[in-house]
Amino acid sequence: MLVIRLPAEPSRHRVAVWRELRKAGALLLGHGTWAIPGRTRLRAGGAAGGRSS
Repeated sequence: MLVIRLPAEPSRHRVAVWRELRKAGALLLGHGTWAIPGRTRLRAGGAAGGRSS
């Protein structure tokens, strides 16, 4: 589970994080709370990494 808080402006940062989380297979549970698949690795800076073995 991941809980994030980002400033409202500029919105491009929120959109970038949202896209990376969706690409990683995460599900939005509610206001900034995401369920992330257990085998997903996220790199610092918000980019989704590959699946670990």
